[in-house]
Amino acid sequence: MSRKIDSSWLEIHAGQNGVFVRDHGRLAKLISELPQPEQQFPALSIFLGGKGKDKALQAIFPHNNIRRTASRASIGLRCETLSTETNEPLLFADGDVGEPTLGQPPHVLPGDHLVPGSPTSRLSALQTVYSRLVVPFADLICIFAIDFQDLAAVAQYLVGVTRTGSPSGLPLAARPKVIVVLEGNSPDAMVSNDIAQFYQQLNRIDQRRLREFFSSLNVIHLDRKLPETIQYERLRLFIKDQQSSMQALRRMNWCQFTAQHLEALFQAALMTFRTESRFDFVKATRLTFPVAPGLHHHLAHFWEIGLQGGCSFDTLARVVASALLMDHYVPGMMLLEPKAVFRTLYRASVMKSCQTYKRLVSGEGQKSVNKEPGVAGNLRLPGLPIDDLLFGSPAADAEYRFTLSMCFLCLSQEELVVDVLPPTMYPTILAVDGGGVRGVIPLEYLILIQESLGRECKLRDLVDLAVGPSSGGLITLGLIGMEWDVATCSQMFDRLARRIFYERRRPALSWLPRLLFGRDSLIGAIIQWFSWFFHDGCYDARIFDASLREAFREDHRIFGAVGLHSQYQLFRAKEAEEEPLIWEVARATAAAPFYFSTANLGPMGSFQDGGLKDNFAADIARRICGRIWPSNPGITRMISLGTGRIDAPQERSPQFRHVFRDGFLQRSYSAFMSQMDTTSKWLKMKNELGDNAQADYLRFDVSLEDIPCTIDDANAMDQYRNLVIRQPGSNRMAREAATALLVGRFYFTLQSPPETATGGDYIWCDGVIRCKGSILPIVEALQAQHTKRIDFVTDTECLGFFGGVNDICSSCGRYSKPITLLLRHRDEKTNIYLRLDREKRWRISGFPTSMSSLVARQKLESPFGQPDHRRPAAVPCAGCDSFKGNLRGRRGKRKPSSTESPASKRACIVGQVRAETNPRT
Repeated sequence: MSRKIDSSWLEIHAGQNGVFVRDHGRLAKLISELPQPEQQFPALSIFLGGKGKDKALQAIFPHNNIRRTASRASIGLRCETLSTETNEPLLFADGDVGEPTLGQPPHVLPGDHLVPGSPTSRLSALQTVYSRLVVPFADLICIFAIDFQDLAAVAQYLVGVTRTGSPSGLPLAARPKVIVVLEGNSPDAMVSNDIAQFYQQLNRIDQRRLREFFSSLNVIHLDRKLPETIQYERLRLFIKDQQSSMQALRRMNWCQFTAQHLEALFQAALMTFRTESRFDFVKATRLTFPVAPGLHHHLAHFWEIGLQGGCSFDTLARVVASALLMDHYVPGMMLLEPKAVFRTLYRASVMKSCQTYKRLVSGEGQKSVNKEPGVAGNLRLPGLPIDDLLFGSPAADAEYRFTLSMCFLCLSQEELVVDVLPPTMYPTILAVDGGGVRGVIPLEYLILIQESLGRECKLRDLVDLAVGPSSGGLITLGLIGMEWDVATCSQMFDRLARRIFYERRRPALSWLPRLLFGRDSLIGAIIQWFSWFFHDGCYDARIFDASLREAFREDHRIFGAVGLHSQYQLFRAKEAEEEPLIWEVARATAAAPFYFSTANLGPMGSFQDGGLKDNFAADIARRICGRIWPSNPGITRMISLGTGRIDAPQERSPQFRHVFRDGFLQRSYSAFMSQMDTTSKWLKMKNELGDNAQADYLRFDVSLEDIPCTIDDANAMDQYRNLVIRQPGSNRMAREAATALLVGRFYFTLQSPPETATGGDYIWCDGVIRCKGSILPIVEALQAQHTKRIDFVTDTECLGFFGGVNDICSSCGRYSKPITLLLRHRDEKTNIYLRLDREKRWRISGFPTSMSSLVARQKLESPFGQPDHRRPAAVPCAGCDSFKGNLRGRRGKRKPSSTESPASKRACIVGQVRAETNPRT
């Protein structure tokens, strides 16, 4: 005897807080059993009734064994056995009607969803579920009137379904058809009279809502005078004809979805079940990659540049329409009607971008904006498949590095290399506090770190984001903007500081007060202060500007991307030409009040030293990190560099006051200088971190001891450097930071979604550890620092040996370390570390995390396509991309109970969870 299969799909039950619906995962299971769910277009039919419905289903679907697959839930779901291999498999849901009570389960599961509207009966709750979770995706609803009291009850039931939700957002022609099945041997005249009364009753109850919900409503009569086989064959053929008609209508109206789409749409409906009465198909397709919130700013800039360049609004609208089509219709996207997509996703941004510039709402632009033929009128898909054009080619020796051979706007032939942070990697941050000439303190730490890294591995290649106010800004601009090495940056900083702070500004005829009143007279000091006041600074800004021009050059813009030898005339918008030069940015970030006048950057405005408001670079970096990489919710390493801390003296009594030593001038100056000391802010930030994350945040700072706390005494710079050199453990701290930075360049990516292991208790997770950046220098630097054994480990056991250079693929030059984990479930948190010398271990980038998070960030399960159009992050390599097949091919021979392996095969037990790196045998 064959095993009984439960077809339960959706179950209604009562809980302490209301009525809930439980999804038993039946739809997902049926779709997973289809041979090609991404290419098959299922048709969903709903059968409502009781015993009469069950009898009809046995006749219509004889190969499905309806009795043995009966559902114990409120709504069951099956797939017609004979249609699973076809292009349009038939899914049919069925449910009984009229049960008056609600089930009371022993407990409510986390995946249960509260039915909105506080229904008091099973009937009203079931109607809500049908209205919001089933009917929006159905092609056909078949109701067996014999299982109702009369036709009036059928009418009431239909109207009840429409009143608990809102009509589908699909075109009216693609909304479900309703078939009411009558049975009996009454005379034809009586049957016709009953049908006419049924239609009249529907019109009296709520004709408008019925027309909004359903595309048609038909009544079919099964004459009992005929044999049952003939009756049900007639019904089967009629249903099949209606289903074929609906599929054709869906294709014509841009709303046919694949089986893969259907499962994703249903899950989206579950997510919005409680909050939204009307399911939005367009929004559901963009849950994993929503429209950029700043789209209107980019469009507004495009309108302005285009109109200034003499382009007509119609031409610009065509370009925007093409870009919006490319943004939405990625490979794998459900083909919804383009104008509906525009209205739902893009119309608000387009209108807002036009309204941003008032000059657009006059003349030609006014007509286009008001009548809306501009962008929406050009949203056409002339043929399928869409022939898209993507720019940039991936690198062969690195992931997420793309090269543009030319600029398609200005036709520059200069190559542009774009490095993108991998989705499973967290950024590494270098944060340098400000402090004037005390900037030599963080520079000295950076020199020590660079010495630990070696000459070939550059510090700047290990950092994804560098932040610094004041002198910290000068250092980060030199390291990142100018690509200086640390030694050059230190030399340039020393030269700048000694030149800029060589001498304070003297008033005109400064010799006269000295001649009349003496060298250090009060009158001379007052005159000098007035001179500083009128010049808005005690140092000559002209010397400052000239020094910065010489150091940072006058041809480097902060966002410049044009080659110096381009053989063409460049036309740019005003905003592009007014982008500040690097030296101007350096001038702005270091324009400390009292010392220098403000930096005027033309239309952008005037700026002064940002360290006055917030000198703690680490906190600034942490805040903006989430804005730059919103989908990478963590930080791999934070290297925070201070500019010296002031230890409060212990021998002074807090009650003692001295008019000069403790007066308001001295207190004001002390308060100003205390902004440079960010130790308390660092301690506060670190206390806010979890225990696991604190080890990834490294702080370098030193006590100033008895050295004067100034920001403009260039003669004290050597003393500041000596503080770092003499600091106990500074070399050890630098080596640890170097190791932390190197390990932070390794990250893990899944090669495919996790798969359920045999027995269903665990999941297999196939992936590979990669390295971001200059791979060979990073690997060699790590091996040079740690000559003993290095291993990849989890929280408990070893994953595999770090092979160093041997792990670099000989074909493509990329680092590749295959890893396979066996975990309990997708949401289980796990860690991967590099263990060094069997003592210290550092987390690789992106951990701790769960496999479900990795799947989401890599968009491995994106039924509606991926924003990168499924283009590879690197040129495919036969050498390091083919391990997956080898692992899977030998999975079944593995004995899950074995915990030890020979030296050539290393295995890991995470609690009771196994992970390994070599093929399973």
